[in-house]
Amino acid sequence: MIMRGLWKVSGLVILVMIWIGCQDDYRQEARGNYGEAVVVMDSTQWESQTAQAIRRTYGRDITTLPGLTPEPLYDLRFRDFNNDSQLEQLKRNKNLIIAAPIDDTTNTGRWIRALLSDEVEAQVRNGKSFAFPMQNQWYK
Repeated sequence: MIMRGLWKVSGLVILVMIWIGCQDDYRQEARGNYGEAVVVMDSTQWESQTAQAIRRTYGRDITTLPGLTPEPLYDLRFRDFNNDSQLEQLKRNKNLIIAAPIDDTTNTGRWIRALLSDEVEAQVRNGKSFAFPMQNQWYK
């Protein structure tokens, strides 16, 4: 009787361990600090109104403690890519901002269209949406 109960408990423990083990995310960790953000956009647009708006929103100074020098909310690094290898390197970053007009013919514009479903792309074209937060898309 005691052995039968022991087998049931052992079986339950094994099932729980298997269940917990299968819940893990085996993808690699993204790189970069929490205070850094990589802005992916065509290099010809780095001084555009869009880039300036990104700087004002995500690169603005914040005061962390009274009496200390204000620090940027995010340390922004603007990047462009020319091939798949460079794109894969960009995807590894922890905080990405991908910015381009929906009809842009640049690599970044094509990448954005590839990320969006037809329904979401239609919302962008109709002016109903413009930002799409994604978490853990390529890396943890």
